[in-house]
Amino acid sequence: MRPVIPLKTNKMLARTASPMDEVLYYLELKNQYYEKFQQMTRKFLDKASQNHWDGLDFFVENRERVLKIIQYFDHKIATVLKTIPAGTTDVEAYREQVRSIMKRRQILGQSIVQLDLELMGKLDEVRNETIRELKKTQDMGHKLGSYNGSPEPEKRRVKAA
Repeated sequence: MRPVIPLKTNKMLARTASPMDEVLYYLELKNQYYEKFQQMTRKFLDKASQNHWDGLDFFVENRERVLKIIQYFDHKIATVLKTIPAGTTDVEAYREQVRSIMKRRQILGQSIVQLDLELMGKLDEVRNETIRELKKTQDMGHKLGSYNGSPEPEKRRVKAA
């Protein structure tokens, strides 16, 4: 995992960095939160693989929180980009940094999708097993009912007539 970038206030960024440096800062922060998202998912998947599903609600809530933080950074980036007059920034000076950050984001995104697919597979396995167990229980109930001497529905109708 990359080192954590210390959180700066908007005033600190405004005094020490260009608008593009601020954009790069928020892009890096987004990647850090994508990494957190990935790590949370991997940890929960490891627990789920051992059939430990406690904490599912907490896991889902935390993922939602991280996504909201990422959306906040998107908003901050959009706000900063609106302040940059067209043609005033040397785009080439930042191109490689942005490309590197976005490449890392793509790798994280692919990893997160793969982990989510694995997790959905585990959830499907549990759901299918639960359905099988319910069917077995229901079938067993029907069999027990027929052994305890209760007449079948057709026999009851014949006796009633």
